Amino acid sequence: MRVLSAIEESGGEATYDKIDSYEQSDLPESYKVALRLVDAMTSQPGEIDDALVAQVRRHFSPEQAVEIVCDVTRNSSQKVAVSLDQDQANVTEGVEYYEISPEGETIHLNQFSTVPA
Repeated sequence: MRVLSAIEESGGEATYDKIDSYEQSDLPESYKVALRLVDAMTSQPGEIDDALVAQVRRHFSPEQAVEIVCDVTRNSSQKVAVSLDQDQANVTEGVEYYEISPEGETIHLNQFSTVPA
């Protein structure tokens, strides 16, 4: 699943390809720091050590850091459904695009195998 507006703002799928191997990518260091935090939060919270906290503080304001943490927390809420095998894909191939409403609700868009025009 991809947030359609994020793809449009980020420059497309090429940016997402870089995220897969972000440490070796040419993404800006601030992106890499944010991705390190996201990885730690979603898979190994114990890896959020003083060094990572210092990196986050160097690249982000306190408000930005809180926003990252809140976004990851909101976007990780599906882990319960995944663990209960209740998070079935809505597409059989390709990518499903969605948006988040101002109220925080997921809005499933039409299902596309490529970015819609």
